Amino acid sequence: MRIAFLLGVLIGGCTAGSKPPSSPEAQKPAGQWQEVAASDLAQQSGVAEAESREVESRGLPPITVTPLFMPLQVLTEKFQMPVPCEGRQSCWLSRRGTGSLSETFSYFSNFGAARCSDEYYLSCQREFHDTLDAFKSRNGFGAGQPEVRATYFNNIDLRIGRDMHCLRNGDRVACYVSNYGPPAFLNGGANPAYPDPHAALTEAVVAAGGVFASVTIQQQPVGSLGTAQAFKNLPPSVGSPGPLPIPKPLATVAMEFGPAPSPKTVIVRERDGLFTQTNYGVCPFTSNDGPPSRQDVDTGIDVRPGDVIEFSATGSIWAGVCLTAQNGPKGWDYATNDRKFPVRGVPPFGLIGRIGQPNDTAAYPSVDFACDRGCGSHPSYFYIGDSRPYTANGSGGRLYLRTNDDTPGNGTGFFQVTITVRRDAKFYVYDQNGKLIPSVALDREGPKFVPQMCLACHGGYYNAETHTVRGASFLPFDVFNFLYSESPGFRLADQEVKFRDLNLLVQSTNPSRDNPNRPIQRMIEGMYRGPTGIVNQTAVRYIPVGWRGHEDLYRDFVGKYCRLCHMAQAPRIDFETYDNFKQSAPTAAICRFGTMPHAQGPYGHLETGRFSSQVGDELRALGVSCINKS
Repeated sequence: MRIAFLLGVLIGGCTAGSKPPSSPEAQKPAGQWQEVAASDLAQQSGVAEAESREVESRGLPPITVTPLFMPLQVLTEKFQMPVPCEGRQSCWLSRRGTGSLSETFSYFSNFGAARCSDEYYLSCQREFHDTLDAFKSRNGFGAGQPEVRATYFNNIDLRIGRDMHCLRNGDRVACYVSNYGPPAFLNGGANPAYPDPHAALTEAVVAAGGVFASVTIQQQPVGSLGTAQAFKNLPPSVGSPGPLPIPKPLATVAMEFGPAPSPKTVIVRERDGLFTQTNYGVCPFTSNDGPPSRQDVDTGIDVRPGDVIEFSATGSIWAGVCLTAQNGPKGWDYATNDRKFPVRGVPPFGLIGRIGQPNDTAAYPSVDFACDRGCGSHPSYFYIGDSRPYTANGSGGRLYLRTNDDTPGNGTGFFQVTITVRRDAKFYVYDQNGKLIPSVALDREGPKFVPQMCLACHGGYYNAETHTVRGASFLPFDVFNFLYSESPGFRLADQEVKFRDLNLLVQSTNPSRDNPNRPIQRMIEGMYRGPTGIVNQTAVRYIPVGWRGHEDLYRDFVGKYCRLCHMAQAPRIDFETYDNFKQSAPTAAICRFGTMPHAQGPYGHLETGRFSSQVGDELRALGVSCINKS
């Protein structure tokens, strides 16, 4: 199998650059020009050739580096990187914290992916019961929805083979990607066999249905992962050769997203409420707004598990209790445990809500809240007050509102309630057998918990109060940072349209929506949309207008090792302009603290790669002192 190093990109981050037409090299005949390019290539591809020989010695087909004969810059600059994160045990992908099993369980529980297995909740035996098959089913995979699929090696960031699947199902977008290759963390420690582009991409292509010639392979146990993930870094077997088996992934990572409903304002009257006492009284010499409606207020908003519902309520009611004053949405000044109220342990006569079935009185028999336990069933209401957020869990459904009143209809007044639903991307990780797991190892430091690990690059933050993620984004597919198989159907040329469609799906999720600069949207527009607005099939390299005059630095350094994660961050560090990058104090993060790049893959590229003198000069001008001529 051959891996194409596109646009002159060699292992170690080497990038081809164009010579101006006036340069002496540009005036050489074509044949002489190719000789110069080939000579430069021979000097600069030693790492690739060494890796090819190493792979061949393990009994696997050698990597064939297929460069494009383009003029190459002389790469003379090298970083002297510090100890990552000053020696902290958890460095990579930890910017948003390392999380815990308890937080991950609460996060998954919010949208029904985890639960306590003890029926009576005397103790909570955590159960992560969701599966990859269930994820596929609820998002429409395999149900006739058009699916976009691409296979590649993520060469810059995670350095693993990837088999990516995405689709749109109605207003939802969902993706899952199965990851292949030697595990970065194995048997309690760092795996020296990671990364292996050849083995990782071979596995991903075979899993995606690619066909290869027969290869002699030996499968061996690999510790806690069980049976070997198929033919990686293994010596030739003694047995007879045969076709490659279908490998199991190291893990599968998934995301899903659906747009939130528009904000809405509704009126909740004192007399509204599906459940009420059969006999309600009216104080003498008072009036009311009419008989009880015996209906909860239907907001018209359908919520999904994991949604965060924000309320802002104003107005006042008189609850119909003799010799009492009006109250606002918070209710009275004390909590009550009286069974006659829909919600106990909170103030009476305040604003409450429920999520459930259509507001049909036939679906719920009339219930006297004053009766003893067991006299009838009613849905679970929750207290809102004037501004309390609520996280929807369980199965989701329609949102209804009412007052926490045992006798609606004997008073007056109303609350005006504005409702805003926050619906953010959700993250899942499944093991090689498709079972939901709380953590996964994507680098040599070992397993890290979901969702904090994901947020380091996807942006957003984890709200420990609501146990939800807010502001995370789907990330674009940068085709120039991947490696590809040369098997038919899996070359970049075969997958250009697929990557375009994947990026258009990302764009439709409104990524980095809390950043007014919209860096992810702009990148996708810049890669594919022509001057007339037509969406092209093939991508072009995108450089933001804020980097004019510093194009080489952006293309060969920031665009490779910083952009993908930073464009999902806050505006102050999104690197959309040269000045923004300059103000981020890169010398401290790179040279002093060793916190950037923030993933092991790009950090390793800086440790081993070579850069042009122009990139080195520009970085030194910014104070980045740990890059010097080698």
